Amino acid sequence: MHIESLAPGEVFVFGSNAQGAHGAGAARTAYEKFGAVWGQGSGLQGQSYGIDTMSGFEVLRREVAEFVSVARQHPELTFLLTPVGCGIAGYAAADVAPLFTDAPGNVELPAQFRAVIEIPDAGENDDPAGGAPSEARAKPSAAGKPGSAVRGRHDRGAAGDRQQYWDGRYGDSPRLWSGRVNAALADVAADLVPGTALDLGCGEGGDALWLAEHGWRVTGVDVSTVALERADAEARRRGLDIAWQSADLESWQPRDDYDLVSACFLQAPEDFNRSAVLHRMSRCVRPGGHLLIVSHAAMPPWSQHHDHADMPTIESELAAVGAPTEWTIVIAEKRQRAATGPDGQHGLLDDNVVLLLRR
Repeated sequence: MHIESLAPGEVFVFGSNAQGAHGAGAARTAYEKFGAVWGQGSGLQGQSYGIDTMSGFEVLRREVAEFVSVARQHPELTFLLTPVGCGIAGYAAADVAPLFTDAPGNVELPAQFRAVIEIPDAGENDDPAGGAPSEARAKPSAAGKPGSAVRGRHDRGAAGDRQQYWDGRYGDSPRLWSGRVNAALADVAADLVPGTALDLGCGEGGDALWLAEHGWRVTGVDVSTVALERADAEARRRGLDIAWQSADLESWQPRDDYDLVSACFLQAPEDFNRSAVLHRMSRCVRPGGHLLIVSHAAMPPWSQHHDHADMPTIESELAAVGAPTEWTIVIAEKRQRAATGPDGQHGLLDDNVVLLLRR
């Protein structure tokens, strides 16, 4: 959920801390845009509402109960809930979502919470016979309000749809990718001391396998179970121990920090909030660790689509990560590499390569 503006009567609900230090993530958005008060940890503040997610789960449980009570007392307001607790606090949606089961109809839950407690999207109904949805389960949507801050949240690349798409892509051929490590990753990692690594969008495992063979303890994450099954089979064949995680990166939050987080060609043709994923996953790099981002800077020369306007740039990659004072730029450049097209064409491809060191 990405909210940049609110309509009258809408309240931005964010994860906070007891000190009311609104310095990052949704809390910073609340502070900069929606009237959150620095030093106030929870409760209504301006056009926002803070829930302390950083003081332990029992505190979070009490804070949610208080929020639900406030929401019931203010039926004239619509509360737009972000995935509180699922960022730096480290909880999973499965942990937090059940706390909101009894939230009234004027609370708009994020998609990952609705999925856990099986609340249908607005406009759907939970009666197989086509009757009216029950009051307890049908949440009114703010999407129909003029100027609403709900920007198509209900139809943004649902995890099931994305998995179906990529399982189909992988299932159409015995192997979708070459199986070789990405050259930029091999070049960068060769100079790093092996530790823990997180491979985002690992696919059939080319990068993860290479890292594991070079001494890294690797977790590979991908939305496609077909790809992960192939990756796991190859890891077993090589005698490598790699943790594979089936997850949609738009909603998944790792519980650990890593010495290296790698996002090589994490680009997708379907609707995918890539910038938000890069920003959130960058928070999983421990101090002294590295974040590597490699992306297509332009369409290949044999492509029939030559509109480069939506392609990432060095500047957009750095902006997605944010918090420039927390990072040292090690590499930020365009690189060219030779490649062969689907019909045997030879050409040079332009890639963005960004390597950041967390201070």
